[in-house]
Amino acid sequence: MGYIPEQHLHARGTPRTMFLTLTAALTAASCLAVAYANLSHLYVISILLGLAFGAHWSLLPSITSDLFGLKHFAANYTTLQVRGMHVALEMSAAFMIRPCSAAVCCCRLAGRSCRLNDLSLGQSPSICS
Repeated sequence: MGYIPEQHLHARGTPRTMFLTLTAALTAASCLAVAYANLSHLYVISILLGLAFGAHWSLLPSITSDLFGLKHFAANYTTLQVRGMHVALEMSAAFMIRPCSAAVCCCRLAGRSCRLNDLSLGQSPSICS
């Protein structure tokens, strides 16, 4: 995927960040399609997601050098890679750990054992009753 943006950059002057926007749009469309897909469509959608993620990671080094220069390229590139993992950890904590901990505390305060059904994110705070 890195060859196509490079060709467009030299032939037409299209910036690489335009292709990063296109890969982000493909990722978003594929993730939305996964939510509404049948089992038979998941194979095609997973291939599209793989292409989108591969395109993203092949564009990232060249875009990093374009935006920040080569003087501190390694530090900036590593920061961009590590930040993705850090955000994933934060999001998992925000969406799973806090609600599950609250459900466990409510169950223990109510004097009953905590079941897996009580930890569902879709339930309202009535699980404490």
